Amino acid sequence: METEPTKIGDIKLPPIFDGPPKPRPSTPRILPPEQQELFLRQCGRRGIDPRHATPWTTGLMALNLATPWGAVDQKLSALSGRGCLMILVGPKGTGKTQIAVNQACDIIAQVRRGVAGQWTEGRYHPAHDVPEDTWPRYTKACAIFEDVRASFQEDQSDSEKRIMASYRRPSLLIVDEAQERGNTDFEDRTLTRIVDDRYAQMLDTLLIANLRREDLVKNLGTSIISRMHECGEVFECDWPSFREGANVREVA
Repeated sequence: METEPTKIGDIKLPPIFDGPPKPRPSTPRILPPEQQELFLRQCGRRGIDPRHATPWTTGLMALNLATPWGAVDQKLSALSGRGCLMILVGPKGTGKTQIAVNQACDIIAQVRRGVAGQWTEGRYHPAHDVPEDTWPRYTKACAIFEDVRASFQEDQSDSEKRIMASYRRPSLLIVDEAQERGNTDFEDRTLTRIVDDRYAQMLDTLLIANLRREDLVKNLGTSIISRMHECGEVFECDWPSFREGANVREVA
């Protein structure tokens, strides 16, 4: 299904192939008690720290959309599923990781409830048949580089290919601390290759960096930023730190 160019607020998206229509219900961000333990285990298998998944099960993630973090969360949800490259920037402690993980938790809950499938590598998988490696995944940039470097030590000739595929297939890949790199050619090529592979597959990628907006090109490179301008957006999280006692736990 070929779609027309879309505009969401100030964000202009190019025409995209979105696969078969997929339900996008408004999923309540709280789970019944009997589902919460399984939900937390599933999040853990996908790299999500329980401290970031637990608020989703208690209702704290029913964010007040009048707050700046609630507005960013809503815009990310609107972009989700379109093969976008999204970047959250700002100082430490402003809740960037929590906002990003909310998107992964939304997908995990929808798939578990049977109301949404996954579109990956040219095929749509209904909710009852979603492959394990296409579920959302959270990781840190340094962990990606460690995985790829470790693959060089393995005897199997396809080990690097397998590692790279594991980052290409998730419906949503969240890469935290993207600024924590040695700015080596290896690290730059690895991150750019993952972003480009996922761009080609029209899968969502969400980068998190403790940077200012104006430092993005210098740190992430022109290729990644060019992809973001074409099919995504950068969101600056410049409000007071969650960790410094700011009143950021407002709920709807």
